[in-house]
Amino acid sequence: MDLLPALKAALEQQAQEESAKHASSSPQLASVEHGEKNHIPFKVVYDAMCNRIRATNILDDVMKDFQGLKSDLERVKYVSKMNEIVNLCVSENFTQKSLDDALSYEKVYDQLIPSEASAAKALDVIKKSIQKTPTNENSSLATRYMKRGWAFLLLEQFPEASSDAKYSLTFNAPEETLWNSYEILGHCCSRQKDFKNAETYFMKSLENLRKSNVSNDVKAVATQRIVMVFKTVKGKKNKSKKKIEPPESNSVSFGCGLATGPQAPTYGNHETFITATSAIDIVVTKAKGRMAIAKKDIKPGDLIIVDSPYVTSLNFDLCSSHCHHCHKRCNLPFPCNSCAKVVYCSASCRDTAWETLHKIECPVLNNLECPVMGKLAPISFRILVKITWSNLQNLRPKILDIIEEEKPTHEEIEFIDTSNPKSDSTQVLVMENLSITDGEKFKWPGKYKPDDFMAVFNLVTNSSKRSFGDMFKRTIMAIYIAQCLRAGGYFPSQDISEEDMLFVSSLVLRFSQSASCNAYEISEFDAIERNLNGSSMNEIGGAIYPTISFVNHGCVPNTVRYCIGTRCILRAIRTIPKGTEVYDNYGYHYHSINAQTRLEGLRTQYKFECECDACMNTWPLYPHSKENFLTLRCPGPNCGTPCSFSYNRKYECNICGNKQEYTLLCKEVEKQMEEYSKAVSQLVGGKSLSALPTLLNHQRFLDHCSILPNKHCTDVLEAIKHCYHYQGNTYIRNST
Repeated sequence: MDLLPALKAALEQQAQEESAKHASSSPQLASVEHGEKNHIPFKVVYDAMCNRIRATNILDDVMKDFQGLKSDLERVKYVSKMNEIVNLCVSENFTQKSLDDALSYEKVYDQLIPSEASAAKALDVIKKSIQKTPTNENSSLATRYMKRGWAFLLLEQFPEASSDAKYSLTFNAPEETLWNSYEILGHCCSRQKDFKNAETYFMKSLENLRKSNVSNDVKAVATQRIVMVFKTVKGKKNKSKKKIEPPESNSVSFGCGLATGPQAPTYGNHETFITATSAIDIVVTKAKGRMAIAKKDIKPGDLIIVDSPYVTSLNFDLCSSHCHHCHKRCNLPFPCNSCAKVVYCSASCRDTAWETLHKIECPVLNNLECPVMGKLAPISFRILVKITWSNLQNLRPKILDIIEEEKPTHEEIEFIDTSNPKSDSTQVLVMENLSITDGEKFKWPGKYKPDDFMAVFNLVTNSSKRSFGDMFKRTIMAIYIAQCLRAGGYFPSQDISEEDMLFVSSLVLRFSQSASCNAYEISEFDAIERNLNGSSMNEIGGAIYPTISFVNHGCVPNTVRYCIGTRCILRAIRTIPKGTEVYDNYGYHYHSINAQTRLEGLRTQYKFECECDACMNTWPLYPHSKENFLTLRCPGPNCGTPCSFSYNRKYECNICGNKQEYTLLCKEVEKQMEEYSKAVSQLVGGKSLSALPTLLNHQRFLDHCSILPNKHCTDVLEAIKHCYHYQGNTYIRNST
């Protein structure tokens, strides 16, 4: 039987659904009359407004008016009066369940599954079938979960096969239709040497097979298959189960890596910033604003912050492979009960997500999936959903007071001139390893908690540093997202006042700005077994981490950031002396991205001009120097001159002539190099936990005696980062 037509039809149907989300029927925005709910993508609204402004030659007037506005509330009021917004009514738009689509996928599965070589493809197809099946189709769901279990069985993924087979029996479908579920359980128990239960399951399978209405040919083949295995387990005694100790590292296929036990900050929790170590403080300076500084010497390996997100959002392209709530990979996905777009790793995650966020997000999810709005649109949406309209009403007077206090005078409003890359409105940050002496402690009433809405509300927006085009687009987007909130059921009634809609729109605008500078990626380490060069840290979603947001960027960072689940971990990877700043890296590393690209990227997205040593001195990219792989600082009295280390040269500083101290240093370097080589071998061999202590000790040594940039120091820092990446979210693939 030809598989291609059925498979092609099923996959083309999905492709059409995805492309339809971004299609627009008209270049101009259609008006909505008598409350008729037409699906209007954001791109259509935005393009229509921009085209009209250009066509009517009113751009200069709009720019002048808009730039004179003093707050986000004034901005959304101004834009909301434009024709395209007056006529706007956003409706529900989500990927619906479909009996026909589910059946089409199931038919493709039925054609694939007879061949074990196609089991992986069959598994993918039946997952889509389950995702498309309406929740009330119990009999169909029972059969399809059973079929998914059979695909797992053929792939020798026995825990997954057993789980699906058991789950298929919970739908109260006639047992005679699920004889295959009992067979799956029999095979799984047999594999685990649980012969007693295997015998019971095989007997149940044969009993229900006889009652079933499948053809006699199918019964004959299945009976022969079951009896053949049944004979091998009948009467056998169960063997004691030996505890299998997994290898230290690369046995992890996906999950939360090697981290064990609670992750708590080194030196105890900060009194105010409860997710941070007591070894740092948050201060505010005129030159750099908010920042984290060390109150004591912080060593490589020290855990600085363990932050929980206020909200998270999964990247849309991963909606079928990762949990929409906790963002773990889903080998056994539980689909949303309402839409056919998102999945969860468990029924618990699915139910929690529905009650807290997805109930409002689900009906409008496809509206939020818009490349023109960007990845952060769901973040802004979810911040409002989490606080709830009721709680927001209670905070409203306080919020409005803060907004009024924040209003700048007209002279203080200065939108950035995009033609001048070093506009005065761009903050200049000098990031050197110098003690911070002019900072005042950042004041916060009570405990600074990651689940506090006001902590998110007070994140920096950089409003005055944004271009007109950027702010105008964000304002249109904010009004559109507020309409999505209404369509999703955020408000207790659809009959919401204009004042309330404007208030919510202004908050969405605020969060779209703060998220662009303060949102972080949720990461997953994708590695090939025993191959460091084949690994990469991939973004799977975004989140707002209120405490980590205080940590500024450094092109030469002294920390590494990774995720365990949705929690974000910040660890020191270099010595951070008392009184100096803690630096994260926002993706612009000195060793892999040239200075010009780094400067432009930081200037555009984060609104500051970096003046770190790597940028000002245009440090060469890795390996930094062809001749010198390690630069040492001469230990001679009053010297400190950079010296190139070599195994084949006389131990003497070529500047001060010091021999004694320099010889001792070089001998120690040789000893350290031997230990470092052993640690790298352990890391390559999958034993990152064993390698890490040696690497951290070596880094402490280098912090004391080496000078950046040099190849060896970069190699050591990257090896340490690899070790910590293995402790976070991981997806490790076989090397074959």
